[in-house]
Amino acid sequence: MIEISCECGKKLSVPDSAGGRSGKCPACGKVLQIPKPAEKAASAPLELELEDAPPVSRAPATAAPPPESLYPPAQDLLGDEPPKKKGLTKPPVAAAMAKRDSGKHAAARPDQIPCPLCGAMYDKEMVFCTKCSVDLESGRPISGLTPGRALLTKSGYPEGYDPEIPFWKICVQMLYKPWVVMEYFQGYFESKNMQIQMLAFWVASFLVVGIAASNKAGKAMQGEVKTVPDEVRAAEIEKKADPVQLWVPTSWTNSGTEGAQSNNGKPFMIRVNEPQEAVEAGRPFTVRMNICEPGPGKGIDGDLWAFPTDGFRGRPDGERVMGRSGQLGEYDITLQAELLQGAWYQFELFPRGADPESRSVVPMATLWMCWPTKPGWGMKVVQADKAPETFNVEEEVAKRESRPGRFRAATELKQVIGQPEGMVAQHSPFFYRFVDPPQQVEPGKNMTIKIGLWQSVDNVQGDPMTELEVYMTTTSAWGFDDDDGGEASKPKIVKAGPVESGIWAAELESLWQRETIVQVVLCYVGKTPEESNGRFAVLTAEIPSGSGWSRPGVEKEKAEFDAEKKERTPDAVASKIEKILTGPMAIVGEILANILNIAISAALFTLAARLLGGGGSFLLMALTLAFLQGFANFLSLILLFVPDHGTQLMVALGLGVYALLLRLIALMKVYDTSFGVALLTAVVAFLIQQFIVIALLIGAFGAAVALAG
Repeated sequence: MIEISCECGKKLSVPDSAGGRSGKCPACGKVLQIPKPAEKAASAPLELELEDAPPVSRAPATAAPPPESLYPPAQDLLGDEPPKKKGLTKPPVAAAMAKRDSGKHAAARPDQIPCPLCGAMYDKEMVFCTKCSVDLESGRPISGLTPGRALLTKSGYPEGYDPEIPFWKICVQMLYKPWVVMEYFQGYFESKNMQIQMLAFWVASFLVVGIAASNKAGKAMQGEVKTVPDEVRAAEIEKKADPVQLWVPTSWTNSGTEGAQSNNGKPFMIRVNEPQEAVEAGRPFTVRMNICEPGPGKGIDGDLWAFPTDGFRGRPDGERVMGRSGQLGEYDITLQAELLQGAWYQFELFPRGADPESRSVVPMATLWMCWPTKPGWGMKVVQADKAPETFNVEEEVAKRESRPGRFRAATELKQVIGQPEGMVAQHSPFFYRFVDPPQQVEPGKNMTIKIGLWQSVDNVQGDPMTELEVYMTTTSAWGFDDDDGGEASKPKIVKAGPVESGIWAAELESLWQRETIVQVVLCYVGKTPEESNGRFAVLTAEIPSGSGWSRPGVEKEKAEFDAEKKERTPDAVASKIEKILTGPMAIVGEILANILNIAISAALFTLAARLLGGGGSFLLMALTLAFLQGFANFLSLILLFVPDHGTQLMVALGLGVYALLLRLIALMKVYDTSFGVALLTAVVAFLIQQFIVIALLIGAFGAAVALAG
């Protein structure tokens, strides 16, 4: 017999007749060269047969023995039969062979061979039964092999293994039978070509996912979504708006009807001459109307004021505008149509010269009218919503200061009877007037405001008022924020002092607004304006500002405009450099981090498997983890096409569970363990990792304490 050893550690014995031939190790499939046996020292003498010699009797010739099989019996190649384990019995080999020879385990097809023990059918290429771990020819058990594992065939590969399978097919099969594909990973990854394809697949997964995610994030940040044409947006705006009907008295209409109200008990008639149709949004339009006594009779004299509202008979939504009166009862007033589906206005007819802001003055008539805007106003809304490309300070200042401020102050003696504007408590009638108020003031400069206060005796000017406290303050837009673009400022309350008999004065700072509104607050002795019951009257005056009042506010808006424009349109060169640096660097960093994670995970899994008595290879586990990571990366592309956030969470959860199952299957196949042991291996590896992290944290804390000490 010739004794040889395989690189896998298996010792084999073959007959001398097999010398000089080659065969495969039944354990690993490696092709072995069998050496020739050593020649004997002396050979038997040849028997020569002479022609004149008498014939020699010989035994009858027998058939030559068949040549030794390339695969000798299992007892020669695989050694002696292993000792039986306690409690484990197997039928004797002879009984098994007899059972097969008797036909009980006969092959169903001529190209198959049955297992002598279990009767499972195998191709004639197979050497061992994958269930019983016995030699299919001899029926002897094979030591060191685990039942149920895919064994090597006579060609040297596992059953079902295709060494020529393309890489893409492996990836596809991973979707529906990963437990079968990973059975052959050891064979696949022995090929350098397969290793190169696997590593390229792993790197490509990070590149593709990184580029796709960056592209989607960039589109979301830059607002590169499907652009809706302006015409479509404008049509949608007009469609969603409530329709507006023309509500204008185009013919003579009596007061008391909808939209025409008399406040002093005297009836009147009204007719609007123009416009009697829709107006153009965003453009000024002039209203011409007649207001007269019933009949129609004599025109009614007065001052016509108007202000926009948020609907028919709605709340005020802008400042007052004063109309112009021509002949008696004829009024013209220029209004502005907003970028809406309609223009709503409230008109008030006051006695001529009356202060419309005074709470003690009641208008003679109140009118409400509405003009629908012409189609196309939605497009103007769309255009107005777009950010302007330029902002010219000088043009904006000129535009805002094109309408000058107005002067309004009672310079003539005026009597206050009953409850004057702002009055919160009953007080005796009195007279007042502003003394030499400035007609215009430079914005941001001080001005002197004087006011005279006298008692009223039988509606005649009496003695100066002395038993009171006088405070003055400035404000804008009658206590409301002004939108003229001026600089906002908080009102400062100043206590006024008497300068002569009945005259009180104070220094006030004008505002950066179109007009500075001065409020004079009259309080009882010892009281202040902050006390709810301390004041009894509030008197007002309006001083226009000189040129330049809007510049600080416009310059502030220009700075905000430049900042917003810079954010909307970043520098193209800087943007390209940032994309070049951040994109690839982020992907490379993620790849390096994943390499470290794979190495640590493979090492921990291998250590845990060794502790639990399993086998396997660190390198095979690392390659398997790299392949699974690339596979999971490509699967994560699904999330980029899921728009709904809730659905994204569900899909991400499903992918996470699937990736966990793939890792457990990898542990089972690489380390040749059951599912339970694989799960335990993962848990042990996780605990070891946590122990290392905690140990490092404790070490770092101890080092920090030592350095601090």
